[in-house]
Amino acid sequence: MEYKDYVINLEKIVRHGVEVQLSGHLMDDLSFYLGYAYQKFENKGGELAGEDAVDDIAKNRVNAGLRYRLFENTTLLLDYKYQDEQVVQKAEEVAPDEWKFSEIPMDAYHVFDLAVRQTLFKKWGFLENATLKVYINNLLDENYENLSGYPATDRTYGVALDVYF
Repeated sequence: MEYKDYVINLEKIVRHGVEVQLSGHLMDDLSFYLGYAYQKFENKGGELAGEDAVDDIAKNRVNAGLRYRLFENTTLLLDYKYQDEQVVQKAEEVAPDEWKFSEIPMDAYHVFDLAVRQTLFKKWGFLENATLKVYINNLLDENYENLSGYPATDRTYGVALDVYF
């Protein structure tokens, strides 16, 4: 689509949905969070771009996590993400100003992430809240596609250092 065609009248996009977030402590050292979202978007306008804009969002999504404090400054983090199956529409120009739309189905997926976070210090000079995190994303090496329909990353390992000033 040309730039001039990529106009979406947001007043014509209708969202039906609900989002719920619940969090708390199961024990002093064990906390949790749980989130659920249901959403369905409809394009009530006639713009071609509106079809692409509302197609790439799964109807059901779940996020959950546990945080367990192993020691005073050490926390174990387990996160879970679920996304419902969805269908992505792809626009392809077959002739000048003539478009063909195709649908790409995407499977549902479950992803687990695991990490250990160590608080290094709360305040040191002008630096604050330094944490070191060692993580494994996509712990079970799930094969899934991202929002654009491309294969998502495999299992990844990493280290992150956060410091505020």
